[in-house]
Amino acid sequence: MSNSYEPYPPGTVLADGQYVLTRLLAVGGMGAVYKGTKQSALRMELPVAIKELLPHLSEKKPLVELFFTEAHLHAKLHHSNIVRVVDLFTDRGRFYIVLEWVEGMDLRVLIKTLIKKRFSMPLPVGLFILYELLQALHYAHHVMIPEKHVTGIVHRDLSPSNILLSRSGEVKLTDFGISHAGERLIPFKRVLGKKGYMPPELRDGGLGESRSDVYSLLVCFYELMSLFNPLLQDTENPDFNLGRARPDIPKSLLFIVQEGLLPAVHDRPSSTEMLSMLEQAVARESIPLGSTLLSDFINKIMDH
Repeated sequence: MSNSYEPYPPGTVLADGQYVLTRLLAVGGMGAVYKGTKQSALRMELPVAIKELLPHLSEKKPLVELFFTEAHLHAKLHHSNIVRVVDLFTDRGRFYIVLEWVEGMDLRVLIKTLIKKRFSMPLPVGLFILYELLQALHYAHHVMIPEKHVTGIVHRDLSPSNILLSRSGEVKLTDFGISHAGERLIPFKRVLGKKGYMPPELRDGGLGESRSDVYSLLVCFYELMSLFNPLLQDTENPDFNLGRARPDIPKSLLFIVQEGLLPAVHDRPSSTEMLSMLEQAVARESIPLGSTLLSDFINKIMDH
């Protein structure tokens, strides 16, 4: 089957009328994502995100099993900073995951918008996003799911497109699609993560560990604050000098960024250690953090 994807038209009904697709949002290497609505018996429409496994991949039974295994695992994650999986279904031989809808934008769109409109990211807002994502990682890296024999989940694909920011000031991490899969993706020749946000140990072909997520998160933070990603220029010797791009950032916070971006995985702080370091530095510098600051900024960007 051809790998080219033909999207469903708006108004397509799935799962015997339970879901209606409203518009295509994105097409990636493994799936297409739509905005849709969940229909209730009382004619109440709930907005959702619906992720479809690409049709040409649906023919590969082991990959389909992996798709659903990962979805079931993601559904076990219950944290305010992680997007919820609300349903799984099949329709017309295709396979779908339904996720909670986050009204706002992803970090990739925010960065592009800041560049286009020549805005800079306010330090308290950027630090709040970092703080919330560290909480998500702290939870994921320590979560216990006995029935799945899982202790701790590594995301492995943390990038701006997987970070959602809502108009109400929420920060949510999504797409744990290759989190627990690890080496099971190798037969399908899947690259673990996006190269522009990938730590050295993943670029070298390894599976990584929890501190691999810390590196990817700090690359995202660096790009958000500087509007530049050194890894897209030079993966061997990236120049992560945030102080040059943002002289307004205190040295105590620059130190945290440098620690999270150390090349050797075992030299980096864990998500828990990073969270503690950030809390102490923010308190010492008297920098206010809160969802209201993010909400005001996102609404300003979206309505400008």
